[in-house]
Amino acid sequence: SSTGYTDAQALFTSGKAAVYNIGTWELANLATDSLDASVRDSVDFFTLPTTDGAVTEDNEFVTTSGIGMAINAETYDPLMRDFLAFALERYPEVYAASGALSPTTTVATTIPDNATDLYQKAVDQAEDVGTEIAVPWDTQLDPTTNTRLQQELTLLVQGDITPDAFISTMDATLAENLSD
Repeated sequence: SSTGYTDAQALFTSGKAAVYNIGTWELANLATDSLDASVRDSVDFFTLPTTDGAVTEDNEFVTTSGIGMAINAETYDPLMRDFLAFALERYPEVYAASGALSPTTTVATTIPDNATDLYQKAVDQAEDVGTEIAVPWDTQLDPTTNTRLQQELTLLVQGDITPDAFISTMDATLAENLSD
């Protein structure tokens, strides 16, 4: 549960882990011929299932922006304005040219020459995203609640606490830190 990205990837690509909870930014490592041929054809992805009455459809996902920025209003100046204009204008193009899926719809992803079919499958899936977008909890919570959420999620998936205990703890943590 506390394995870093590199170790988690190594466990997954060596067949010692069944699931690697990661995003499309890993396509260059997992969907090209640079991945060991002995596991290359065993790598795939799946979307999380939906339930009856869900707010989101099968093609609507938790989505992150791909580039996080915070700007201090008190120090915002012309230099910062110019940097933001540059970043917002150039970032999607440069990012997509690298083979990464851009957080914008203004550019097409360049699929590397050494890509496997999985790469195209992921790009096609990304092009069929619905209109409802959920944002990750960790971007919406205060630091204390987010830390507790990560701890409790680990306990929950390892079977060390029940779903009811998870809900109770998180409800209490949210109530305690709501104003933070």
